[in-house]
Amino acid sequence: MKIVITGATGYIGNHLVKVAIRQGYDVISMSRRQSEYHKLSWIKYDLFASSPVSIPSGTIALIHLAANTGKEQDLDNDLELRAVRLLLSAAKKRGAKFIFVSSQTARPDAPTSYGSTKWSIEQEVLAAREFVVRPGQVYGGSERGLFGSLVKVVKKSPFLPGFFPAPKIQPIHIDDFAEGLIAIVKNNVIKSRVLCLASPTPIKFSCFMLAIAKERVRRWRLLVPIPILLVNGIVSLLGKRLSSRLGFLK
Repeated sequence: MKIVITGATGYIGNHLVKVAIRQGYDVISMSRRQSEYHKLSWIKYDLFASSPVSIPSGTIALIHLAANTGKEQDLDNDLELRAVRLLLSAAKKRGAKFIFVSSQTARPDAPTSYGSTKWSIEQEVLAAREFVVRPGQVYGGSERGLFGSLVKVVKKSPFLPGFFPAPKIQPIHIDDFAEGLIAIVKNNVIKSRVLCLASPTPIKFSCFMLAIAKERVRRWRLLVPIPILLVNGIVSLLGKRLSSRLGFLK
């Protein structure tokens, strides 16, 4: 059974590859560079290429993780939409299930290009009767991606922002998220929809950061009260791209 994964060398993608291989799947990586798994089948893939995409026959699912992680001003809604249309077409030709990993910040009135682009892509995927997955705050494993950025924030400063009113997140361990994606691949009963993979119980973002400090840095960190309305303060502490991906820029 073949699974194609775009962005297979990223934080989530790399872990998903390991889980899929352990479960007996033949994984094909679609990325700009080859995976650390030298025996892994590889298709060179550029998210912004305009040429048609082809995936191997026998592919049962295409999981789309690749995303533009550049600066906010560099995000291009039209280019990412074109990429998804090409991938959807490739999946349809092989009769493969298409799974788009989106974001909880996706919505039509999102204040950032990141959130609005994700929402636009979701509409394209749902119109094709395929699957959208909105993950909670993924954590654990290697210190990469958004999780890695948060760990760096904790390591750099003895103080952490204690925003109020307290924003909440829904965490999910990377093991559970990868298993959830594979479960969607296996399930032939579930219909096209938006699926949320996250803890059902939200926790305060500050508690999440303190947990990172305790488990990853082995240090105590002092919370400094900061009004959530001080958006400029949030941006200066976390950076604009990180803040928008966390959904703080509203």
